[in-house]
Amino acid sequence: MPLFLPSDPPDVSMNSVEAAEKTDLTLSCTASGNPSSYTFQDFTQSWGGQLIQTRPGVQSVDRYDLSLSDVTYQDSGSYVCTVGNNVKQPQTKSATVTVKCKYYTYSQTRCLSLVVQEPDLSGNQNLRWLAD
Repeated sequence: MPLFLPSDPPDVSMNSVEAAEKTDLTLSCTASGNPSSYTFQDFTQSWGGQLIQTRPGVQSVDRYDLSLSDVTYQDSGSYVCTVGNNVKQPQTKSATVTVKCKYYTYSQTRCLSLVVQEPDLSGNQNLRWLAD
């Protein structure tokens, strides 16, 4: 008599990530279920309910990783992972990526960096703010 294993849609997990500006981060989406043959869709990034872009990840057997290098404020937002295993509908999970800036513009829409230059001949210190 053949052994029957119940079929389950994948259980999807993903954790929110917080990173400092100009660092690297990895967002991981994992799945478990039966059957364990998973199809991952590209991550979607949104901000305030607006779709910003889709981003491809790298799949291992039960995990889909999105690696972001040299992150900026624009990498912040809600990321959704969608995974299916041909049982019912694909399942989704969302997580928040928060990129921390040291300084913001007044409207908090861009990061600012403070650049301190060598003093000039009169001894005055020159400061400049650069926006991403």
